[in-house]
Amino acid sequence: KQTPGFKQLAKVLGYGLVTSDGELWRTQRRIIQPAFHRKKVEGFADAMIRTTTEMVEEWKEHAGTGRIVDIDDEMMRLTLHIVGETLFGQGSTDGDAKSVAEAVTVVQAGVNKRIYQIFPLPLNIPSPHNLVMRNAIQTLDDVVLGMVRERRATGEVKHDLLGMLLEAKDEETGKGMSDGQLRDEVMTIFLAGHETTSNAMVWTWH
Repeated sequence: KQTPGFKQLAKVLGYGLVTSDGELWRTQRRIIQPAFHRKKVEGFADAMIRTTTEMVEEWKEHAGTGRIVDIDDEMMRLTLHIVGETLFGQGSTDGDAKSVAEAVTVVQAGVNKRIYQIFPLPLNIPSPHNLVMRNAIQTLDDVVLGMVRERRATGEVKHDLLGMLLEAKDEETGKGMSDGQLRDEVMTIFLAGHETTSNAMVWTWH
């Protein structure tokens, strides 16, 4: 993981399970593992089925009018609705879905570009490319951190993935995750469960 590519990815994801290494990775893995127990993951199936069924009903209406459906946009919207409900306990609006999808596209292209640059400029230097990247990262942070802070503030207990991560404790130390660690893990799961899954389904359709 100590490669230029992972270091660039960490500028977006922080140090969640995908980008962390060594003792930090082992600690985070111990804390997070119970949230991915088979029974808990199975509990998300109802939300996935319901959201997919709702989209199919929309498509039936489009079929009657002959409207063309952009499958890339639709799969991105579908996965964002599902990850929003299973991770945060609430669905996303189509406006949120569009802004997040655009931010993910910018971030992905930006990280790929930086990986192949010999000397990528630090993100704090306000070049045109960096400003676009920083705005996209801020959009993702606003979505993820907004929901994390809201849950912290209300103390509401939900049986979604965020709720599991908030309650998770390290068996060895009894400590939970800090806000920074929680942000990094949620961002990692959020992007991994959204954009990559959407791309896989688009290729399945193709």
